[in-house]
Amino acid sequence: MSDELLGELDEFFESIRTEIDIYQRISPENEREVRTWFEQQLESNTNIENPEFTYKTSNLSNEKEKLNILENKLESAEINPDIESLYLDSLNEINALIEIAENIGNPNTVINASKQIYGTPSEQTIALANQILESTTNTNRTAQTFTSSQMNMVMDDTLNRAGLTDWNTEFVDKGSISVSGPQKKINIPKHREYTTNEIQRLPLHEVGAHAFRAANGNIQDYGVMEHGTGSYHATEEGLALLLEESADLSNPTLMRKYAGRVKAVQSVLEGNNYNETYNLMREHQFSQNQAWNLALRAHRGGGFIKDHIYLEGRTQVQEHLEQGGNIEDLMIGKISTDQATQLSENESIKSPEYLPEDIISIAATMEELQEQIETL
Repeated sequence: MSDELLGELDEFFESIRTEIDIYQRISPENEREVRTWFEQQLESNTNIENPEFTYKTSNLSNEKEKLNILENKLESAEINPDIESLYLDSLNEINALIEIAENIGNPNTVINASKQIYGTPSEQTIALANQILESTTNTNRTAQTFTSSQMNMVMDDTLNRAGLTDWNTEFVDKGSISVSGPQKKINIPKHREYTTNEIQRLPLHEVGAHAFRAANGNIQDYGVMEHGTGSYHATEEGLALLLEESADLSNPTLMRKYAGRVKAVQSVLEGNNYNETYNLMREHQFSQNQAWNLALRAHRGGGFIKDHIYLEGRTQVQEHLEQGGNIEDLMIGKISTDQATQLSENESIKSPEYLPEDIISIAATMEELQEQIETL
């Protein structure tokens, strides 16, 4: 009975996340028009009004009913407490995502529900963000760029080199590069360009952290470790940042972006409106384009605060390692540092097959990449 229930939960988690599609829901329908209007106000030096974004509305009553049924079943089932907590964690995340989807544009609900999933930036992370911004300067140097087709080729080559031959890449119309563990797929936006740093860094980031943890979760007996538990996000992004640093692919410009994201989230949590967050980013020497993007990401949907998890996750992973934990514990699936500690003595958990050190050892050099790219 418990195995059947966990299988039902795994299927529900995969389908509901696809159904909610939270990143599409929090993307303003009128961003392009509002941005044009906002930039016109900047040029005319008028008193700038706050942007008003519009979103699609949602009714997920059927999904909420299914969620409640499964939650009641789980609470009454006899399941190992360590494993049960992974599923309860994910049920809580789904509940919060539904709250966000049904209340898009409502700051009170969206901010509070986001906090349930992603937490808030710690004082240590805020201090790190301040340190990065104070010790670096913004640069907007023109750099060589690569097409989405070239990024796709490099990403596909990295998957093959890493041994993930059953994975593939797929072009999508918009958004950011994303990884789907259950579908064994990396989505690549087809209408954007990539810098030299990104053509090297993103394959390591996406494959070495996101795809590897999903692949390791796939060999476990619990599908939630492949799909991702409710609180896995910060740990995964923290691992990705440390992987970038280990491969010497991090740089001050990249770290400034992560630091700016923390400060934008902090601005939202302090009750600032869009314009106040935008102005704060400009005070930190971000360009108009950068300031717009940082403010938008923090205020989208009414305050979908997530972007602090990159530096917050880096802090959490470092603390985990300093306190005696190891990378292998974090790579068993898409879990948090706390869950990794909790599962370290669980005999049902299998050792990971893919580790970050593997991706660094097989990553193509820039010279190799240039040779591949020239064939397109």
